[in-house]
Amino acid sequence: IEELVDANEKRLYRVAKFIHRARSKYQTIDVVSLVNHGRTLLLDGVPRVFESDEYIYHEALIHPLIALSSTTPRNVLVIGDGDGGGIREILKYADIERLHWVEIDEQVVEVCREHLGCLPRPMYDDPRLTIHIMDGVDYVRRTEEVFDAVYLSGTEIGTVECADRLFLGELYDQVGRILSDSGLVVQSMAPVTPALVEPFAERVSRLSQHFCEVLPYRVGLPAFGIDWGFAVATAQAGGFVAPKVPTVDTQFYDLAAHRAMFCLPKYMS
Repeated sequence: IEELVDANEKRLYRVAKFIHRARSKYQTIDVVSLVNHGRTLLLDGVPRVFESDEYIYHEALIHPLIALSSTTPRNVLVIGDGDGGGIREILKYADIERLHWVEIDEQVVEVCREHLGCLPRPMYDDPRLTIHIMDGVDYVRRTEEVFDAVYLSGTEIGTVECADRLFLGELYDQVGRILSDSGLVVQSMAPVTPALVEPFAERVSRLSQHFCEVLPYRVGLPAFGIDWGFAVATAQAGGFVAPKVPTVDTQFYDLAAHRAMFCLPKYMS
């Protein structure tokens, strides 16, 4: 199988075994076993989750927000994250009282639950978790809930049409409406390399037009062979605190990793 970095570059992976295929009304969903990376989720033939190091992406997505928050979030919203790795990380925190997970493709959730061993089965039965199978933008527009943390982790732009809407100003305004006074939002953005930094910079700039303070950061994803960019935002001036030491078990994320992720190279400035 192959992963396109862009129109001019790709990576190839050797498949050891084909495990499962499903088709939803949105996309083709495959689980394969790769020689170097174990079980891997493919959406429309494109690798999305590698069992070998998925924890790096998911820990980078979830834990920095909590480390920078003045209080531990109690009510949390996740848009996307169909594989559920981010849900696993959030549920590690005992102080989380309610977690709303909004994912448009139920088949992705079910396939990952059944076939990805990195996701603990009991998490799906956690009483704090409510799963909403619907469009995330529509959920945010309709809900009257107030959230202490909002995570936006949609499929990369251009793969599933509905994911494109996660980068629009309308959504950011609605997220600002449902954030608590001390609430923070994180968005998974785009690859970041010297050759590909412009789309990331444009998305961070757009987010900055709707929130008071925005901090970009990035993490290396070995199986993808690329750095991936994120941004955390607050609607309040002074909404970030000095990062706290994580209080849950992690495989990658700690205070040193946090500082490294937010120490950006000059080409990302």
